[in-house]
Amino acid sequence: MRRVALLLLVCCCLNEAAAPSFEVVSLKYAGPTFPGRLPHGICKLEGVRVMCEVPLGFLLRRSFHLQPWEMLVAPDGRALPSNLRVRPGQQLYWLDFEYYQVNAVAPRGTTEETKNLMLQTMMAQRLGLRYHYEDRQMPVYELTIAKGGLKLPLASASKSEPAPGEVKRSSMAVFKSDSTTISNMAGGFLTNNMDRPVLDKTGLTGEYRVQLDWSDELRQEGRLDSTVIAAGLRKLGLSLQAQNATVKILVVDHINKEPTPN
Repeated sequence: MRRVALLLLVCCCLNEAAAPSFEVVSLKYAGPTFPGRLPHGICKLEGVRVMCEVPLGFLLRRSFHLQPWEMLVAPDGRALPSNLRVRPGQQLYWLDFEYYQVNAVAPRGTTEETKNLMLQTMMAQRLGLRYHYEDRQMPVYELTIAKGGLKLPLASASKSEPAPGEVKRSSMAVFKSDSTTISNMAGGFLTNNMDRPVLDKTGLTGEYRVQLDWSDELRQEGRLDSTVIAAGLRKLGLSLQAQNATVKILVVDHINKEPTPN
């Protein structure tokens, strides 16, 4: 029995030692959100540096590759801003309104994916992050290729075009991009404007030029619903189907507001 316990302890220590971490890292609480405050930087790896000032919820979702609906936070009694307007099905938490400054140095040769693991290690060590995954049933829309086939042009390879994934214009009723993936469009713009998550089931991995505009429908109806959005997507050769699906959700069991000192 002692041998088994010792083996488990050794394995645990080895896992902790193997967790990727920054060579130098500074993490500071930067205060709550206020009108007009926007994230500064998106915590990308620039050479060996990672510098950003973003909400903690953004940092969590980015480092774990999560859409907003793929994360749940255990309740802790902290109130959200009183003037907050939440869309149906939208999940927001206190950590979506608290900003943190990250200033870190990674070893040379670090990849963007390894950098995300380093951010996870940082939050575990400095904010006491604890989490687990659960499979949950939830209503979703599945985005597939319509019977007539896809009617989207491929993104231009010209150097004068924006970088892949760059959106030229995006609002409640307009999505225009010279180069984006179907997955990004489904998990971002479409999910944010629908009453349930949109899952990309097209199997398409390329970059496409997309132009969607429901401005007229929004002016006439005062809102966009799934029927109006689905009609616009059909013009692009895409189909929306309401389904129930099992999805993997990250559940944040605990995370502190104040980081340990640098």
